[in-house]
Amino acid sequence: MDLRRSLLVVVGLGLLGSVPAQAIDLFGIERRHEARRQAAIKAHQAEQLEQIRAFDRILESANRDGLAMVITQIFNTGSRANSSLREHRDYTTSVGWELEGSNGGIHLLHSDRIKTNDGFVLNTVEGSFRINLVVPGTYRLQSVMQEHHYSDTHNMTLTRNQGAGGIGIYEINETAFVETETEEYYRPTSYKTVNHSYCSASYVVSGACASWSSWSEEHVDRQGGWDTRQVGRERDGLIVVSKPRQTLATLILAPGQVALMDTVFSRLPNNGYLRDTCARTGGQRVECQLASFSFQVVPARADALQHAITMVRNNGQVELAGMLERAVPVPLQISGAKADWRDGQWGQNYYLEVPAADTGK
Repeated sequence: MDLRRSLLVVVGLGLLGSVPAQAIDLFGIERRHEARRQAAIKAHQAEQLEQIRAFDRILESANRDGLAMVITQIFNTGSRANSSLREHRDYTTSVGWELEGSNGGIHLLHSDRIKTNDGFVLNTVEGSFRINLVVPGTYRLQSVMQEHHYSDTHNMTLTRNQGAGGIGIYEINETAFVETETEEYYRPTSYKTVNHSYCSASYVVSGACASWSSWSEEHVDRQGGWDTRQVGRERDGLIVVSKPRQTLATLILAPGQVALMDTVFSRLPNNGYLRDTCARTGGQRVECQLASFSFQVVPARADALQHAITMVRNNGQVELAGMLERAVPVPLQISGAKADWRDGQWGQNYYLEVPAADTGK
């Protein structure tokens, strides 16, 4: 009995010797490969978190050194635009704030577009927040910029010299926008290659494959025919910048403050110009006297910011979470503008206009 068991062991060792080494511990190799992959992922995530936290520590240090942090919830005006008005579709608003005493050298720019080089953005289930580090002081509402699609200056009456009598400057910049359209086109037949393989030689005793053979076949993947696709078309448009002369709204920031700012934007149609005051001041720029100007204010929501604080803390960004927790609402100071309509979606409307002016547009 012992002799028979010994023979089985010897035969078994011989069989193992005839199987490729890679096949002996296949599952062990897979487990080790997966373990190395997971370890690499964790190391990469840890490296990314450390880079993010290093950036957060820079923000924290700059804030301690006296720079003010401004947090503003982004209001996407494009999603609320009146889609029945073709010229108002897919527009954007950028609101410019100028630091008093800087002679136009220091600005705070807020845009309803997420992608911008000004500050950085936190995206949460409660919306997106823009965060900026700025020099403390008093910032005045300087300008509102908007895109007007499907517009041009062809029918405007231009004079040799710009007139006077408005409440500011209405600057019109000619540009072009790319609009996405659907077009028909003929799509040719496409093919795909299918690879096949089979075991052409096996070990006699173990049955494991010793050699593989392969071949390829080409099949029709999709028959040719008419189809549709999205293409970009260049369309005329205008970038309009309204610059009121009078200070209508101010934001006061203290050194080292973390301020939760009201959201400010300007809903179209928001402004008008005085006819017969428009003159071309550059190759693609026309300036007129501003006749009417309006903007909307949505109060800051501290409860919405709590979701951002929870998110960054769960992500391991303890420094940024600590700064956000110190945020206090800083209401705007409105002066010189009249308040009229208000609703839950667009906020409080403020306006200023030239009495009995022929605003044209």
